[in-house]
Amino acid sequence: MDLFEEDDDFEIIQYLNYQRRLYTVHEKINHMLAWDDHDFRVRFRLGKNVVRNLLEYIEDEIASQTTRNNAVTPINKLLLTLRFYATGNFLITAGDFIGVSKTTACLIVRNIA
Repeated sequence: MDLFEEDDDFEIIQYLNYQRRLYTVHEKINHMLAWDDHDFRVRFRLGKNVVRNLLEYIEDEIASQTTRNNAVTPINKLLLTLRFYATGNFLITAGDFIGVSKTTACLIVRNIA
């Protein structure tokens, strides 16, 4: 009986000493400013002006309903989708390029497609 009580005590001590991982917010890269016209076209297969015009048409439809928790901006959603289609890459690599998870990248591509 003593053996089981020690296990329970150990579990309680582990629970009390559990430390949550700190929430960190990483600054997002503005790809419209980070790349010149040539490099932007190489990465996304479209020029900056075309992307801006396309964004004007669909921005209201793809905008997040909230600004909480650093929601992904419409331009980043569009660029992630363009990057995914331009490279034929995996969602995880397209998401890493923008700074979101694979699950978020999947939701973004599905909503924009």
